[in-house]
Amino acid sequence: IRRSADRAAALTRQLLAFSRKQVMQPRLLDLHSVVVGLEKLLRQLVGADVVIEVQTEPGLWPVRADPGHVEQVLMNLATNARDAMPEGGPLVFSTRNVVIEQVNARDLPGLPPGEYACLTVTDTGAGIPEHVQPHIFEPFFTTKEMGKGTGLGLSTVYGIVKQMGGGVYLEPTAKPGTRFRIYLPRVPDSEPTSSA
Repeated sequence: IRRSADRAAALTRQLLAFSRKQVMQPRLLDLHSVVVGLEKLLRQLVGADVVIEVQTEPGLWPVRADPGHVEQVLMNLATNARDAMPEGGPLVFSTRNVVIEQVNARDLPGLPPGEYACLTVTDTGAGIPEHVQPHIFEPFFTTKEMGKGTGLGLSTVYGIVKQMGGGVYLEPTAKPGTRFRIYLPRVPDSEPTSSA
């Protein structure tokens, strides 16, 4: 009964979050610091069989984002990865700077050319079937069994990232697995950044 009540409460929170724009309190952030600060909680969330790796590029550009919402994005992606890797395996969070030029902006619909901090989350699960990929950010779309997923995790990720002025994209991987790239616009280095 308690587990059902907890699931109902979580679903209600997700529905409320999805049904309205999130109230954000953006500030300058270093994405890598947010990932590192959340690493212990992510390890508990995914369990002992999933090995979290954090990789970064030095000099990551600051972004303007709400730290709580960035954490929500990370937890949703980690939860999906955990569910896709029942046998465990590596789950990699990496950050780097990316310059999107007009020529490669065509591959990233909705993302204008510019400078971005990129957060990549890569798992080694079964991957997302090609016929399902166009629907993964749709609300209530899920490939999980009845009672195992709400179909709001990735749509919430999409909504939060869009509200922060960025983009989230599913990328093919060379091996089985799933890779999401999140691009958030660079903020000029004129203000101090916060880690969370």
